[in-house]
Amino acid sequence: MRTIITSDELKNDYDKTTERCHQTEEPVFVSENGKVTLVVLSSGSFERLTGIDRSRERILKGIEESASGETDGYEETMALARASIK
Repeated sequence: MRTIITSDELKNDYDKTTERCHQTEEPVFVSENGKVTLVVLSSGSFERLTGIDRSRERILKGIEESASGETDGYEETMALARASIK
């Protein structure tokens, strides 16, 4: 279930919000005037999310390079993809 708090709750109970983020590893959505304007994540959750995006970008780049002949083909592309995931 999505956790939504107000910006005042974030200001007044920052410690509780950070503890929730670290314990659940889920985002906390912060609303202002009834609209979500901010998402708070633990640093670990952020790193996992951005790491996935970076790996996906590297894999797509390898596929594009392979298709255009810029690499030695499938084996090299897959080796680069595997290395980017580690």
